[in-house]
Parts: sequence; C-alpha cells; structure tokens
Amino acid sequence: MSLIDTQVTNEMVIPRIETDIFVGHEAARFAVGILAVENEVVANRHEEYLGYLRLRANVYADQTNIIPKEQVLADGTERDKDDIRSVHFAVIENLGNSQRVIAAMRLIVKSQKDSRPLPIEGYFPEVFEGAAASEKSIEVSRYICRHEDPRIQGRLKWPLYKLGLSYAMVNDLGPTYAIIETPLERQLGMAGVSTHRIAEAKFIEDYNSSNMAVEIDTNKLANAMNLSKEAVVNQALAAKDQMIYFDTQDEQSGLAVA
Repeated sequence: MSLIDTQVTNEMVIPRIETDIFVGHEAARFAVGILAVENEVVANRHEEYLGYLRLRANVYADQTNIIPKEQVLADGTERDKDDIRSVHFAVIENLGNSQRVIAAMRLIVKSQKDSRPLPIEGYFPEVFEGAAASEKSIEVSRYICRHEDPRIQGRLKWPLYKLGLSYAMVNDLGPTYAIIETPLERQLGMAGVSTHRIAEAKFIEDYNSSNMAVEIDTNKLANAMNLSKEAVVNQALAAKDQMIYFDTQDEQSGLAVA
C-alpha cells in the first residue's frame, strides 16, 4: 500500500478555487464535469482545471507519497506526459462563499493520433505479450475522492463513474483498464464495480506501492448503475458544455442537469 501520511488530513489536501459554475445554481451542493480533453481546457474552466491538478499534487505527493514532492510544479500542480491524451473529470463542492475541488479522475486514451502504450502496458508487459492494447483502449487514472465526511467521500465516486462511463460508451472507447491497490479492488467490488484481475500485485517503483492490473467490465457497471443507452447519451452530451449538478442523497442515479 502507499505510505499514507496520517498527519495530512483530507481538509488539508482539498484546494479551494474561485469559480462561477454555481451562478444560477446556488442551491446545488456539488457539480461534476469535464474540465479538459487532451490539451484543450474547456472554455472558462481554467481555474477548475488548476484546482484539479493541485488536488492530484496534494494527494499524491503530500498525503499518500505516491510521487516525490520534487514532481510538484511551482504552481502547486502535478502533471505528466499522459495528460495530453486524457479526458479530465472533477467534482466541485459549493460552500456558498467558496468552492473546492474534491474528486478527480482521468481517462487515458490510446488513439490513432497518440498510439503510445498505456501505462499499464509498461508496468505489466507480461499481460500484453501476445497483443498490445488495442486502439481506443483506455486506462482509468488519477482517481481521487476526498472529503472530511466519509459518507460523502464514499459517494463521490458515483458521479465520476457515471460521467466517465457515459463518455467512454458514447465515444466507443474500451476495453477499460486500471492499475490499483488491493484495498481499492475490494472497495470497487463492494460498490458493485466488476473488475477482472489480469495481473497480480507487484511493487511499482514509480507509484511507490504495490499495485495490480485489472480490466473493468463497463457493461456490468452500466447495468449496476441502471444506465440506459438514452441516459448515457444524455449524460455525455450534457457534459460537453456544462456542469452537471447533484447532491449525494441518491449517489448512483441522482444526477440531473439543472
């Protein structure tokens, strides 16, 4: 497991930002959306994107020690070579007089335009000896949920899963891979996320922890979340140019465009 610094609390790693996304939606507690696709930050979402990158840095360098602090840039963000071929998602919390970036996820896409091997291919080459990951394969990466209230933190995954899954399905992406630690595999299973272990856990120096390789069954995930084809399309289309507002009363299906 990663070396979690228990002195670094969730409140300490959550970046505050100034954003106008809740103007007209003042009653909304949370918003989820796409902040960037490859090199293109969504219009008027630069502050949110910086907050997302700072959450990554705070969690990975300060709280879990997955990456060395030297990798954090002068502006407090964490970036790597895969950001330019990824779709970036985040959840923003509305506190009324301020806002915070509390959850993050990216989908690294192997495409015709950028056919570099996915990270999982490099760290688990034995899985792909017979055949490389195909074009349109994706890897779930930089998955983070942080909140002082553990009940809210546990529910933040659903809006990320729902939007990421909708984006992947509408764009015909897959198969879907991930590199995860054993506790996360257990948590995903308990949450109804079907994963298939394709390589046993081993120590990965770049992550400073032991991780395994899994493939995520997106069809089973969609069924578990009661996502119809129409809902998937509506979710993906809505997120192209606006945030999606929600609370955590119904964490699996309570997302609605406001």
